[in-house]
Amino acid sequence: MTLLFGVALIINLRLFGFLRRASFASMHRLMPMGIFGFGICMVTGMLLFNANPTRYINVPTFFLKMFMIVIAGVAILYATVFDEVWALGSGDNPPLRAKFVAVSTMVLLLGALYFGRMIPFLE
Repeated sequence: MTLLFGVALIINLRLFGFLRRASFASMHRLMPMGIFGFGICMVTGMLLFNANPTRYINVPTFFLKMFMIVIAGVAILYATVFDEVWALGSGDNPPLRAKFVAVSTMVLLLGALYFGRMIPFLE
């Protein structure tokens, strides 16, 4: 989870306007590590779910966590699909849409972490 969140944090900090010395193309090289971290989280999460599915289905925060993960994944795709992000060079200020995506992605990932940790307490 730290690998996924760390890569997302670095890329979103650049999209928000921090780390302006680095171009987005250099930041994008971190994406495979973030995808690897997401893959590990996905596999281990499915294993935990399959161990006791009724435990998770009866807790509403589980579905909220899954919703946040899906929406955050769509927001992360913004960094790879739209050209305005790739045009960011060293020292360039990102557009307002990129800043909104960066903030919303981090809020959604933090929400998914929080609600994932709250599942045992809300059973």
